[in-house]
Amino acid sequence: FIFPFFTAILIPVLMIISYRSQVKTMVNRDREMARGSELVTRICVNDNEFTVFSLESHTSILVSDLKYAFLTGSYIVVITKARLMVILKKDSFTVGDTESFLAFLREKNIKIKGQKK
Repeated sequence: FIFPFFTAILIPVLMIISYRSQVKTMVNRDREMARGSELVTRICVNDNEFTVFSLESHTSILVSDLKYAFLTGSYIVVITKARLMVILKKDSFTVGDTESFLAFLREKNIKIKGQKK
């Protein structure tokens, strides 16, 4: 009885810690690539895809491939079905804002974890 209860709590906690650690690592890598400052990227979102532009390259991700998103203090982290992370800084939107982006994700039936109720 104790083992299933312990497992049901421990696994989600470890997953959250792991994702937050991965986000921190990715942000630090970006800073290193940008020689100490944050790496400047541009992410364009439309109804069908995310296109991430950075350092003379770009990657497109279909919105239908998004699995869920979660919120941290300063970031929105979007996870794809293949476990690719797209990290968006909450205060960096040039068109729209954090709330309109989260509304877009909800409209596309993307589950958002960590949001305030």
